[in-house]
Amino acid sequence: WCSAQRRPLLFFESAILFEAKLENLFDYIILITTDLETRVERVISRDSTTREKVIERINNQMPDEIKQTKSDFVIYNNNDDKVIKQILSIIHQLNNIHSKQV
Repeated sequence: WCSAQRRPLLFFESAILFEAKLENLFDYIILITTDLETRVERVISRDSTTREKVIERINNQMPDEIKQTKSDFVIYNNNDDKVIKQILSIIHQLNNIHSKQV
């Protein structure tokens, strides 16, 4: 799939990238994180589930503090307009890295 693409940057989304031990398949890892309460509220709203089930799911995943140390970039998605700025900054950095490698 990757080799068939004609773009310099490709993105792959996975909530359990590290747990599935897939991180070595990628050149760079971008972690998107938010505070616990916002995360819980979003999942409850999205999945129509209970707080307890969301907390249980989160507790079965690798803590974000560890994921941050394993990631090349971190986006803090806390409901503000800075998310777009963070994304654009990362894309700019990746484009610069890619253009130096070509």
